[in-house]
Amino acid sequence: MNSVELFLHGAGRPVVIEAQLSDVLHDVLARHDALPRDGEFVYVGEVRLGKDDPDPKYEEQVPADLALTLMDLGLPIKRHIHTRAPRVIAVTVEFNGQSPHRVFGPHTTVESVLVWAKHRLKIDPLTGAELILELVPDGEVPRMDAYLSDLTLGRAELTFKLVKEVNPQGAV
Repeated sequence: MNSVELFLHGAGRPVVIEAQLSDVLHDVLARHDALPRDGEFVYVGEVRLGKDDPDPKYEEQVPADLALTLMDLGLPIKRHIHTRAPRVIAVTVEFNGQSPHRVFGPHTTVESVLVWAKHRLKIDPLTGAELILELVPDGEVPRMDAYLSDLTLGRAELTFKLVKEVNPQGAV
């Protein structure tokens, strides 16, 4: 059997799905009610660019061709399908009266944004070790491995605050 387990992002909470390597991406998305709507796109894989180059001028992924098979798209290796994502996501990070802004690709991780923000704000690694990103306005602290497209809820912009991580009392 030539099946593969994949992570489907963008149709609600990320879910694990199983599909055949010979399946066409469009058909897989249709089976899971995850086809993109007008102005939305599908991307495959993960992005680690923010860790390699914390301050590129612009970051954008190329949308996947829905007519290709999972094998042709390299999904046995890439394993992540991001659907219903905007082409780019504008991110602002607020810290000490500064608000640097940058455009990221939709399947960039929160960790990559954090690396960029600390670099852009010239925060010393030791001083900034306890800083994390908090979503504005709701105050939610997303997981470091969360993708921006999973946080946007249909919008093409996000705002974070850089805050000190709060550990529960008694935590070791």
